[in-house]
Amino acid sequence: KQWYQRRVAITAGSATLINNHGALNQIGRGLASFNGDETDEYLHLNVTSFHVLTSAFLEEFGKMSRIRLVNISSLAAISPFPELGLYSAGKAARMVLYKTLAQEYPNVTVLNYSPGPMKTAMTKDIATTAANPQLTASFAKFDKEDTWVKVDDSARKMLQLLKSGSFESGQQVDYYDIC
Repeated sequence: KQWYQRRVAITAGSATLINNHGALNQIGRGLASFNGDETDEYLHLNVTSFHVLTSAFLEEFGKMSRIRLVNISSLAAISPFPELGLYSAGKAARMVLYKTLAQEYPNVTVLNYSPGPMKTAMTKDIATTAANPQLTASFAKFDKEDTWVKVDDSARKMLQLLKSGSFESGQQVDYYDIC
């Protein structure tokens, strides 16, 4: 419980888990190049532990009057990209897990939020190590046109969306859907 009190937004009678933990798969490799052990390790970190954390959160806070779960999703969850096959599979699995929780727990507000393309360490890693020319060109275009979504803007939109409740529990909402 002490761990949660330091890392979870808890206010009178409510608790919110905003879950964005995980890692990117190794860039520069096609999906078929990952062996079984590498795939298991990746999915354990990005799907299994995501599920375990969410389940522990629900166990700990499930009796509160207001519970919100937010999965930081990605366009990759619904539209895969070359060299990001495991990342896409992990994001898709997390989205389906949260959609399922929305059905199983009607008293819990569940949001799959895609924050839009942001200039982060992850996107820099993709842009500088990807072998696929289409992938690197798309990131270069964001740089050239300076069309990255600002992290603060996306976070603000997500919090406004959560506060308004103007979405169906379990729904995937993209930053560009609410701008």
